[in-house]
Amino acid sequence: MNKKTQGHQVPQSVLLFIIFLVPLLVISNMAYLITEKVDTNENERPIMENNYSVAGVPLENMTKEGAIDAIERALINIDSKQITIQIDEQLWIIPVVELQIRYDVETTVEEAFALTSLSSRQHIPLVFQYDRLKLQEYLEEIATQVNIPVIDATVYKVGNRIEKTAEQIGSVLNIEQLIMEIQNAIAYAFPADYFQVALNEVMPRVSARELHDVNRHFATYTTVIDTTDRNQLHNMMRSVERIEHFVISPQAAFSFNELASPYTANNGYTIAPGVENDSSSEGYGGGVSQVATTLYVAALKAGLDIMEHHNNSRPVPYAPLGYDASVVKKSEDLKLTNSKRRNMYVSLKILDNKVEVQVFGNQTDYINYSLETRNKRTIQPEVEYYLNTALSPLSEHVVGAGEVGYTIDLYRVWDSNNQPQQELITSNSYDSVPRIIEIGERHRNANNINGGKGTTSNR
Repeated sequence: MNKKTQGHQVPQSVLLFIIFLVPLLVISNMAYLITEKVDTNENERPIMENNYSVAGVPLENMTKEGAIDAIERALINIDSKQITIQIDEQLWIIPVVELQIRYDVETTVEEAFALTSLSSRQHIPLVFQYDRLKLQEYLEEIATQVNIPVIDATVYKVGNRIEKTAEQIGSVLNIEQLIMEIQNAIAYAFPADYFQVALNEVMPRVSARELHDVNRHFATYTTVIDTTDRNQLHNMMRSVERIEHFVISPQAAFSFNELASPYTANNGYTIAPGVENDSSSEGYGGGVSQVATTLYVAALKAGLDIMEHHNNSRPVPYAPLGYDASVVKKSEDLKLTNSKRRNMYVSLKILDNKVEVQVFGNQTDYINYSLETRNKRTIQPEVEYYLNTALSPLSEHVVGAGEVGYTIDLYRVWDSNNQPQQELITSNSYDSVPRIIEIGERHRNANNINGGKGTTSNR
């Protein structure tokens, strides 16, 4: 009888080893594959797929590192370039090295690679810094050589006759525009370094044609500058400089604030006292009202009409009561209009410590006007009482005497066919200044106290 052959059984411990080993090998292999994939991605470099260029260097199919290297090589001789500026037949050279241009190529490339294929830009500007002040100095020096000043036509009085001067059209180099053009050239590494520039024409504000019919002096009015405040004087001169002279055609209007304002530091004005000449009334443009006053009176004497006028809150030292005009406040303007048939010409100047305004027109429009004030009334100041416990109970102390106010009318008068004519121009009102009295606790007016307590008054 044959014996059955028995198979060898695998020990249980070996089976357990195999069961645990196979998964470990699988996991290990997967980890290796993942790590290899990550390393491969990190070693890959982005490639420019769009048709962009920087400094004339095409970036397509370049890596960032390759693009940076190529652009830096393209810029290596940039400082040897020269900027040529031609104006008419004259040439000026600006060495590029003087502008100290510093390109940031890495940032430029980063921005180029960040653009999408939807971008319409093809030539990418370089990121850069440079000495803008140096460029401006060069251009300002050129401007001093080529600019032609604009000159207005004028009318002036010589004895009993008038003289005229013709206008001159000015020319000016537009420095800001040229700076922008040069900056654009820098951004693209000077694809062109030659700039042919045309000067801008500046037309005069007053032309000889506008003065053709002006043949007679109509009126002059002056006010004396009695202030010792340098800022007030500066503001007067600034407003005269802003206005200087103007033509007002028939039915046209003139606005003082349109030419002289805004009364700000940016417009050349300084802080100075106003009419009251104390620190509480200080503001930009303090003093300008004297110029407006001088113009106002000259305009009235010449026959111009008043569209808008405001008098000062208090009488002024440089003009008779009722003759003044205030313009410093933004809401207050002096506006004139010409009801004559021909143009009128007005000039302003400051000379020999005086503000002077002259008005000229056509002989056929001339009328000899004069001004008169009437119906002057006095406004007595109110009395304000303030408690001062440092005083004896029944005593009083006058701190401010107060000032009277006024109302007064201004008329323009003239003769027409030997018949006197008159016109009410304005009814003016000037505030009074209260009389200030400090009183003791048992003073007879203790019930009328406006304020104040303790040992000093509170005003």
